[in-house]
Amino acid sequence: MSSSTEFLPGVERRPAFDPAPAVRAAQIDQRLAAATVSPEKVREQAQAEGFSVGWAAGHRAAAAAVADQTATLIAQEQARYQAKAARLDAALAVLEQAAADLARRSAPQVDAACELIATTAYDVAEALVAHDLRTTRTPGMDAVQRALAAAPAEVSQVLVRLNPDDAATLHGLSQDGLPVGTHVVTLVADPSLRSGDSVAECGATTLDARIAPALARVKEILSP
Repeated sequence: MSSSTEFLPGVERRPAFDPAPAVRAAQIDQRLAAATVSPEKVREQAQAEGFSVGWAAGHRAAAAAVADQTATLIAQEQARYQAKAARLDAALAVLEQAAADLARRSAPQVDAACELIATTAYDVAEALVAHDLRTTRTPGMDAVQRALAAAPAEVSQVLVRLNPDDAATLHGLSQDGLPVGTHVVTLVADPSLRSGDSVAECGATTLDARIAPALARVKEILSP
């Protein structure tokens, strides 16, 4: 028996059927159909693209307008601030000049007033001290108290020199000294001191409680 690939004599030989061209043609038709776009679709795409382009352009224009407006507002605000600063500087300059003129014109009157006040205060202080010295019934103890006012509290033994007449008014003097607060005072009559004066000696420290030097210090402090 002959093979199936052999042909009989007198029989027409036909080529075998190949489906590949038909498949390729169908695929081409499908791609062409997919590539075909309707006019409505084209119009919609064009509108979408136009809207996108227009929106971007409008956004850029709006941003530019906002930036310009912001720059304008900043410039205006800076100009107003500079104008206010200039007016303030001018006002301060006027005030400073007025103050300088007033000080220059009133300086003599102020000096005279200060001198009068200082003199009056000193006269009042001197009169009060003199009145106290005249009217006190305990000049000796007053003089001792003034001398001890600045004495250290931890120093017990204090020597106080005072006017003999003032010392004579202290009748509490004992053999061991006069107790005054935390101190024990040894009195020494000193004719060189005026009534009301006293000088305390605390070891190596001397405390001057004389009236005239104290008033002199007050006058120096009050002097303009």
